[in-house]
Amino acid sequence: MNILILGAGYVGSVLARSLHRQGHDVTAWTRTEDSAATLRADGLRTVAGDLADGWIWDGFNELWDAAVFCASSSRGGIEAYRHVYGRGLRRALERTGRMGHFIYTSSTSVYSQDDGSEVDEASPAVPRSETSEILVEAEDRVLAAYGTVLRLSGIYGPERTVYLEKYVQGGAALPGDGGRWVNMIHRDDAASAAAHLLGRPEAAGQIYNATDSCPVRLRTLVEWLAARQGCAATAAGAPEDAGRKRGITSKRVSNAKLRRLGWEPLYPSYREGYASLLQACALQNAEGHGIVRPPGQSASAGEI
Repeated sequence: MNILILGAGYVGSVLARSLHRQGHDVTAWTRTEDSAATLRADGLRTVAGDLADGWIWDGFNELWDAAVFCASSSRGGIEAYRHVYGRGLRRALERTGRMGHFIYTSSTSVYSQDDGSEVDEASPAVPRSETSEILVEAEDRVLAAYGTVLRLSGIYGPERTVYLEKYVQGGAALPGDGGRWVNMIHRDDAASAAAHLLGRPEAAGQIYNATDSCPVRLRTLVEWLAARQGCAATAAGAPEDAGRKRGITSKRVSNAKLRRLGWEPLYPSYREGYASLLQACALQNAEGHGIVRPPGQSASAGEI
């Protein structure tokens, strides 16, 4: 297949490399030339620039069998969301949406449930934050073009270990009572979920949740991580910031629909995922060129 990856950053670069190894003809679009150069060194065809820039799109004269839009706001505010998921996505759909299968990576933050209930793709997505509203508008645009929406839960993996970093390394107090449910997916599983949907016509016009198979209460996760680090979990502290960009929710996201399509996560729970990260860090430390605990790091600018 001839595949275009729009936003080849933290997840998108893994997806692009994996598809390239499988023999697909992959073009990886990044925001910066530095990111493009890294992928180019691995043999991938790349392009760098703003997805909303028409002059870059004008340089293409080929057809793609599929396009995966996994660009992100790079932790930006409302205007960044409008630019990436509004102008950037509209441009991408105009140029690729009618060519082949279009997959858009959204977020499970569009589910605003806070009562601990289980949610699936049929559950209402009634976002409470302006950023989540923008994501839902983007989803509607993709579905109207008969594309596929892949809602990713909280992404973690190498160089992105937010709970380990914030609650264990830093010794920060656990927000509230720790009873909130959180949903996560390992970076590699997020990439494999997108790859799994490629070339599946039955996925067109559908929404799928990509998350691991084990939603977990925040306190349980922190206590498990603390035990692996040989320290005690921190005491409950102030409530979480209710003004957080995508809001505070507590729900258990189901991945049953995607699994019925044949996808299975390599890391079905936080236990397998974080165990692999801790093992890698211990090995780095033993070899004298790493640290015992992995640092947190955001995605490359403008990409997931």
